[in-house]
Amino acid sequence: MRPWERGRPYCTWTDRIIDLRGHTDKTYRVLVLRRAVLSKKLGPKHWRKRAEHQENDDQQKAEPGKMTVNRNNSQDDQQGLYREQYEHDACGMGAVVSIDGTRSYDILDLGNQILMNLQHRGASGSDGITGDGAGILLQIPHRFFVAQTAAQGLTLPDPGAYGVAMLFSPKDEPLRKRCDELFAQAVDHYGLVVLGRREVPGDTSGLGDLAKASEPFIHQVFIGPGAVAADAFKRTLYMARKRAERTIGETLGRQAADFYI
Repeated sequence: MRPWERGRPYCTWTDRIIDLRGHTDKTYRVLVLRRAVLSKKLGPKHWRKRAEHQENDDQQKAEPGKMTVNRNNSQDDQQGLYREQYEHDACGMGAVVSIDGTRSYDILDLGNQILMNLQHRGASGSDGITGDGAGILLQIPHRFFVAQTAAQGLTLPDPGAYGVAMLFSPKDEPLRKRCDELFAQAVDHYGLVVLGRREVPGDTSGLGDLAKASEPFIHQVFIGPGAVAADAFKRTLYMARKRAERTIGETLGRQAADFYI
């Protein structure tokens, strides 16, 4: 019997087994399909090993405290929360959290250090310089944006009362302006308001030729709720984003392949 047919389907992206009973049928099928498709790539040896460890786990639950032994007659190699059967290659990521909620630039420095330490996890281009992309996801730096936009004569609302869209647009100016127009239309469609824009400065000295050839134009768009209720603001931002991506793709086709939010 294959692992995903054992009654507890595997879900790759969580690195653990998830009991999907109680989920909708649609969710169940999607998650199981991910495992079923990936299983063909991993091969039977991988799944035999997982099934072996699953049997050991089941035995451990039935007889707590008893040391389990795998079929190679060697001691089961699980320590603490680590389970060898879930070991696999994946993209590297890390998280830095201030437990007391204090905002600090040190968090950004530590996040950058994580990226440096995970350099071996990224793919590299033929030039040996261009990578497959890396970045840091962080909360909206309100005070920083207030200082940056003040020079433009823009006054931002209080934290939580506006959203920031990171737009990766084509370098071609006429095409970029057309993308901006369609984006603004999508925002206006849901009653949201474009408050202002900011071009993101960058240092390209460390980029390889391959990366420079495909480098997008990066800018930020500040969006206010307009007539949208506060409890529906985030949801409406998401809908505006999806509408913009769809309409730009349908209108401009492959020309706007570089556009991304």
